[in-house]
Amino acid sequence: MMEVRAKKALGQHFLTDLSIAQRIAESLLVPCPGLQMQHDASTPLPALEIGPGMGVLTQYLLQRPEVDLRMVEIDTESVNYLLVHFPQVNGRLLEADFLKLKLEKFFSGQFAVVGNFPYNISSQIFFKVIDNRNRVPQVVCMIQKEVAERMASAPGSKVYGVLSVLIQAWYDVDYLFTVHETVFNPPPKVKSAVVRLTRNSKQTLGCNERLFRRIVKTVFTMRRKMMRNGMKQILPKDSPLLADPIFNLRPEQLSVDDFIISYFVTGSGVKNLSIMVYTMSKRVNPSINALSTLVVVIISVALLAINLLPVLAAKRQEKGKSAKVVYAVPAAAVAVFAVAVFAMKGGMKNSSLPYEGQTLRVYNCGEYTGEQLIPMFEEMTGAKVIMDLFDSNEQMYIKIANGEAYDVVIPSDYMIQRLIS
Repeated sequence: MMEVRAKKALGQHFLTDLSIAQRIAESLLVPCPGLQMQHDASTPLPALEIGPGMGVLTQYLLQRPEVDLRMVEIDTESVNYLLVHFPQVNGRLLEADFLKLKLEKFFSGQFAVVGNFPYNISSQIFFKVIDNRNRVPQVVCMIQKEVAERMASAPGSKVYGVLSVLIQAWYDVDYLFTVHETVFNPPPKVKSAVVRLTRNSKQTLGCNERLFRRIVKTVFTMRRKMMRNGMKQILPKDSPLLADPIFNLRPEQLSVDDFIISYFVTGSGVKNLSIMVYTMSKRVNPSINALSTLVVVIISVALLAINLLPVLAAKRQEKGKSAKVVYAVPAAAVAVFAVAVFAMKGGMKNSSLPYEGQTLRVYNCGEYTGEQLIPMFEEMTGAKVIMDLFDSNEQMYIKIANGEAYDVVIPSDYMIQRLIS
């Protein structure tokens, strides 16, 4: 009888217990709770099995008429075995590396993921699932027991870590059952476990996900120490932000939501909001930004004149030429820009105010900022400004995340200084 050699390089450990394979197949829920009404319950659930091997799990998935199964296998020997012993996989089986697979070419919509994942790439598989979270509402898989416990653990647990936070940000994790080493060929050195991931209702974290991942990965390199120690690799060591009470905790004590708040405490989240403020202020009165641009140009020309013109003038004098032309050209340029600035000021005074008689709701942190910006907005827009104060950038994030609607959001004075420095 034809069999497949287990290849260590591929992390292959073939399941031999048929009852466990059947339990895994039955753990795939149909209808899928994470499909969020995008799947017609009267049609089979699309599913992708990663690494079917010799088809021990595949045969039970194929027996479920409510599952429309596809498979991806990197091992040519396993592909040939499956085609011989399970003719029904023909046209459903793709010989490819899942990590390099462009899923949108394999599935046009959402699909579940199932399989006995190779231990050596299980984390990479999960990161790819996270990247495709809106297309993968459910995952049922067998993985190393230690990894499964880490994924399902709650804050405060000794095994709570990077994978716990990044997975639980998007999925609810159920630890289903433990699988012993003796039911594999060859037997692994550790126990395995079966878990089910179900997509939660969260559509966005409200922050830059790349930096969010960086914060999580950085602080867990020193999991037993306070967050403050790890954050020094991201924030300046003398940053006042490090005094925030959230950084007194150890990484393993923080929930997913706590990590999102820590992201905003760093100011990076506020930076995204400040870009929003810039866009809104530009919408309120484009002349404000045009005027600022002209002022910056004039200052730049002035600095250039102070630093560069004496050098150029000296070189012309060495050649016996007049140095006056060196100063005349930038002086004329400054004069032209100055005229443009005054013309713009006059145009701004004579133009109709875009929001005259309307009300702008402003969310503000910092009295100095409010004293400077609120009168400016009122003068240049003709609108009445209603200002709400908040005590911290975390409070600002929570308000916005809860659906509070504001026309303009102004970060704290300190944050603004950081953003423009």
